[in-house]
Amino acid sequence: MVTKRNIAPLGFPDDDGSFSEIQEEFENCYHSLMDSSYFALGRTIILHLTPEKIIDTSGVEASTPAVHYNPFMRRGGRQVPSTISTTRTPAVQLIHRDVPYAAHIKHGPKNSDDKGGIELFDGEAQTTTLIESQKHINGAITATIDGRRFNLESTRPIGFRDVRYLISKWKRIDEAENA
Repeated sequence: MVTKRNIAPLGFPDDDGSFSEIQEEFENCYHSLMDSSYFALGRTIILHLTPEKIIDTSGVEASTPAVHYNPFMRRGGRQVPSTISTTRTPAVQLIHRDVPYAAHIKHGPKNSDDKGGIELFDGEAQTTTLIESQKHINGAITATIDGRRFNLESTRPIGFRDVRYLISKWKRIDEAENA
């Protein structure tokens, strides 16, 4: 027979009330649903990272240094550095880097809620991505979300015991002002 003394409220017999067994099952269910929703409901955002610079040195040849004679020092044949040391300057090639990620997207306006939701104004967007995207999101110059360009405003990692997702807040860029 079970007595009230060894049952925690809403828990299992002999449970300390921490719901450790329930919490682990809940977390696994939550992660499973969130991960599958990225594939089923997630839309693609494109992060535009800083272009990578590559210096093309093909065809660059060094010129011979000039020889300078100084009559006061009674020396000759001393090499003087030339201000122009090459016959052709190296070309800088920019490689644009765009990285796509699957994300849950919400556009403003949206009021904040008591469950920790972020308030969004008109022209703002919120994305939820996997935590692996944090490096690229923080290094992005801009992002294309649903065909519009956005600048990053803030990020917030979320999760239970282990952080698996990243909520990012973006502000729309007015293309007419930048033109």
